[in-house]
Amino acid sequence: MAEFIYAYLKFDSGIIRLKIPITINSSIKSEAKLVCFNFPKTFPADMVHFSHNHILYMVGGHDASVAEYKYSNLVYIFDPTKFDEFKDFPLDNIEQLPDSKFAPMAFPLVIRAKAGFYLLTYTHKLFERASVPMHLQYFDPIQKLFETGPPPPPLPPDCLRSSIPVLCCYFFIRGYIYLGIKSLYHRGIYAFKFNTMEMESKWEDCNAMVDRFVEKNIRFPYHFGGDIGISNEFADNTWILVALNAAQPTAYRVRLSDNGDIDPISSRILAECETELDDHIDDPYLCEKQLSDIGGGRFCVMRSSSSSEYLIYVFSIDFSREYDIQISGSGVGVCSSDIIFSMIFKPDEIIPAIIPRPLEFVYSGFCIASAPPPPPPASPGNEDQDMDDRKMKRKRESSGTH
Repeated sequence: MAEFIYAYLKFDSGIIRLKIPITINSSIKSEAKLVCFNFPKTFPADMVHFSHNHILYMVGGHDASVAEYKYSNLVYIFDPTKFDEFKDFPLDNIEQLPDSKFAPMAFPLVIRAKAGFYLLTYTHKLFERASVPMHLQYFDPIQKLFETGPPPPPLPPDCLRSSIPVLCCYFFIRGYIYLGIKSLYHRGIYAFKFNTMEMESKWEDCNAMVDRFVEKNIRFPYHFGGDIGISNEFADNTWILVALNAAQPTAYRVRLSDNGDIDPISSRILAECETELDDHIDDPYLCEKQLSDIGGGRFCVMRSSSSSEYLIYVFSIDFSREYDIQISGSGVGVCSSDIIFSMIFKPDEIIPAIIPRPLEFVYSGFCIASAPPPPPPASPGNEDQDMDDRKMKRKRESSGTH
């Protein structure tokens, strides 16, 4: 089991990589490095980045240096095993994926599935009216190919039409993509689902599912985009899900049907995941936040603040313990989770002194990546090989074998 992961935080001016311990009492020390800088001169604005294993992909965006938006159709690949220390441009450790074909992407939203990534984006960079369609595209990191899926339905007339994103949640569970769209006047959330397992699938309305959350006074995962943790199925045909609810890790006990329905039974905010660092962070509804599933019942959470501080922490959950807590209705003083690691950092404290600071760091994305594989063992030299041969010869002679 790996002892650390990489977390990549993308800003308008570059990418910072954090090395994060993910085991209790690990000897691994956290560290932060600047891996790319001065994006506007080299990379398109409004790119999205995500990782497969230890490889980082940067996709989409537009050329900010021209008056009219000129969208990029390039995929940039960053391999941390080729990275040593910061180098000035051109960066030798950034590769381009040739002949990548996909629809224009501005402010793409990434939904990680088991084998690949779904990307949701508006047709245009500017925040348009609710009638502007979105694209759904799928990226296969093995074949390194894009596929186009059916676009989500047009946004309802009473959705927000300002610079605030209308998508208040988006996630993936057991082959289904779920979208929650904020309503301005009538209902709280419009919800849609899409079955990625069927070739001819279409988006479906699932407002009735959200209404059941409301009826049971269980909040639907809100202001959330990222991974959702899922347990194995328990004997009573229920599951435990883990998501962020307004930046708070929350466990849901639910029933899941084969047609993508989520039937909530109970929920519990994982208050034991609060750290002494949470006091540094602003309103959970306004801050940037994301939850990433790193496997083995462990999760990495990122939260931001208006003072340019970023809280990163890793926690683990015992799904069986959480199931027992929600079955029994236990209250205060019970816990199923433990904090493994937490830290706060400021981007401007990481940039080497020789590099000019930007006026501000505008956050634009977060993802995690696996620890890179260890380098292969070095081949023994001729001298070592001769020594091994002599040892084997003496061993055979001492045993009387030839």
